[in-house]
Amino acid sequence: VIILGSFMTSQALLAQDNTIIDTVYSSPEFDGEVYYKSVDDSFKVNTQYIDINVGDAWIPFPEDCQEVWIRGYISFGLSSLPETIVIVRAVVGVYQWKCGGNNIEGLFPIWDVPGGDTLFCLLDHIDYGNSLDTTDWTAGDEGDPRTLTSNIGVISNDSVIEWKTMDVTQYIQADIDFGRGKSQFRIRFPVDCDYDFLSDRLIFYSGDTSYMGSHHDKPPYLAIEYKLAGIEETNPHYKIKPQLRQNTPNPFSKVTAISYSLPVSSRINLKIYDLSGMEVITLINKKQKEGDYVTIWDRKNRCGNSIVSGVYFCQLVGEDFRITRKMVILR
Repeated sequence: VIILGSFMTSQALLAQDNTIIDTVYSSPEFDGEVYYKSVDDSFKVNTQYIDINVGDAWIPFPEDCQEVWIRGYISFGLSSLPETIVIVRAVVGVYQWKCGGNNIEGLFPIWDVPGGDTLFCLLDHIDYGNSLDTTDWTAGDEGDPRTLTSNIGVISNDSVIEWKTMDVTQYIQADIDFGRGKSQFRIRFPVDCDYDFLSDRLIFYSGDTSYMGSHHDKPPYLAIEYKLAGIEETNPHYKIKPQLRQNTPNPFSKVTAISYSLPVSSRINLKIYDLSGMEVITLINKKQKEGDYVTIWDRKNRCGNSIVSGVYFCQLVGEDFRITRKMVILR
């Protein structure tokens, strides 16, 4: 973490395999929590405190005397990253500094409902835009228009005071590919409230660093390891370099045209890979003369089945060159 006064910036490093490792910190103006008060059916948004609360809480003051349900939200800006990258791995981290179960500090939340001992803290991949407001309470629920993927996994399952992390590789790549500009997540429990008038909650540090203290170096972070897409490796002695042009259209839903040029005769492979690096199909595997070529791909794999929507890579490999382009399939 790099700290400059009270401001934090991303940190980029070059790994040994030429991947780039970057850390992005959450945006304090966009992350926080939303409360729901059942007694008067009202909502409240908080982005001002250092805490992100998740769970339910009992407010015993006479004027309130009610339970509140709490969901947390974190947001990471992606504008500092290069426009075209291939995510190798992305991990989100939040610092859990306090917890309580049935009003007992230090216990993991205890939900007095069937299966309560298995109700861990979940993460949802959402898009709540440029502000956090009361309508975002349902962002992350199935069917909500701001929900990208509901319940992408468990972010916390114990009471240990530490960084809680989770792999979010495919979700960060999707945000980048669709130009969202931010990666946003909701933190919550599978139940909102167990109506026992006892507090069950986790508390994470937010991105608000305006308060000095032990928390100021523990904002939510997004650690990204990536490569630049479209990297070309060719023989430097070529007078005219081989070319693999961007497929058209891109994104596409049914078919796309892939064009390339060879400056000299070469045995080439033209293959499609998925995000994990698994080969989907080999389109060309033969020796070709110098010239311009176009091949059509109908989004089918080697078994003749149409593949699912997502991000894929087209790679042209010759005897002394390798070129890769990213492509996106939509429904």
